[in-house]
Amino acid sequence: MSEQGNLSNKKKQILSSANDKVSHDKKTHDKKTYDNKRSHYLLNTLELNHDPFRYAVSERDHDVHQEDPFVFKYFVDPFHTTRKFKKTTYIDHLRKADSFITYGEAGSGKTAVKNMLEYVYRANPDDTLAVSVNIKKEPANYADPETFWRRISHELAVDLFIQMTEQQYRLPNLKNKALLKELADYFSLCIRDFSTKLEEGRQSKAHPLTGVSKWWTLWQRPVVQYTPETNQLEGLLLKLLEESSITDFSFRKEDFLKGLELAEAVGFKKVDILVDIVDIPDVTGPTSNSRNQQALVDLFERFYREHSDFYPIIPLGYKLFLPLGMKSERLRALTPKFENAIIKWKDKELLREIVARRFHSAAGNWIKSFGMIASRDVSPYIDDRLIDLAKESPRRLLKLASSMIDVHAERDPNDPIITYSDLEEAMKLQSIYLTNQDPNPWQRND
Repeated sequence: MSEQGNLSNKKKQILSSANDKVSHDKKTHDKKTYDNKRSHYLLNTLELNHDPFRYAVSERDHDVHQEDPFVFKYFVDPFHTTRKFKKTTYIDHLRKADSFITYGEAGSGKTAVKNMLEYVYRANPDDTLAVSVNIKKEPANYADPETFWRRISHELAVDLFIQMTEQQYRLPNLKNKALLKELADYFSLCIRDFSTKLEEGRQSKAHPLTGVSKWWTLWQRPVVQYTPETNQLEGLLLKLLEESSITDFSFRKEDFLKGLELAEAVGFKKVDILVDIVDIPDVTGPTSNSRNQQALVDLFERFYREHSDFYPIIPLGYKLFLPLGMKSERLRALTPKFENAIIKWKDKELLREIVARRFHSAAGNWIKSFGMIASRDVSPYIDDRLIDLAKESPRRLLKLASSMIDVHAERDPNDPIITYSDLEEAMKLQSIYLTNQDPNPWQRND
């Protein structure tokens, strides 16, 4: 029997009960009721355990399940089938590199790679402190030196606190009372409302799956591993709360240097700074676009030109995730020893895998593609057409898929079958209109 025949038979078996009202009523009488039609379709009709297409951007996905984020299960290596990193994964190559620049168009997955890299640093710790810096506002917001150094030092302090807490078992220097006093002062200086938020976390119950790691969302950091609530940890946190006596909250570059000194004193041997430029919007036209790009290079140059001041303290590495428009001779001159790569999604199998992993995280193995829940006339090729219309952009693919789910759920949330009209309407919502050069989404390639 052909593969398509197997697919059709399996779909009939899976969906027959959903099309049978009596069986469906027996199956769902004790389920949670959802006023939202999308939730009803995904969680009741398809019986998924969460909405895997809720967000099309990686930076939003951290908020979906704060105590056990699925975003890390979604990750697909953009270079998996290329020759560039065939001896290792892209993430492993990034981690081992001294410094690296990842370029990509908006929606190409730069933030997803950066988030996964952060996850790997923290889930499999070595002697490197990973500092996460997301630049979301226009670069002019960081023009003032005090503002700039305060922001960078804040991220350093947050990641130092979280990662030393996660790794307390392998950092014996945390028993040093003088060091804890310095850490308490530094965290109070650099992290706004540190004591208040830490006390808020201590008053809440540890989560059975993640322990105290659920606190990290108070500082916009994802949960990546179980951190037990032990007497040793409680003692450490109490000292950080009680020891601070700081009264001067003015800020200088030297405070960033102090953070590097403390990282080394705690037991880290290198600091890798992960910088992600998160789609800074342009005001209007190419002039402002160029202005923003130049300002971003100015911002990095200001920091990087002074990095030699930091090296006597602890080695620094840079993992930069930049818009493709920033790739320039000026930046290359600043970073002559940096490796670099451009994210492109020319292999359709990788884009198909993005959809498959999202379904797998929510449905196990019974749904692997939209073809498995589509009507017979479009089932064989609906996934290929979604990928064609996405034009090599994971974000565009996920937005289109999400719109298709919305359209279908609005039409009939009790009907499990995606149809021809659902995708056509989703294309309109996403302002996707075919040109003479585009493939007809319903024309088969047999």
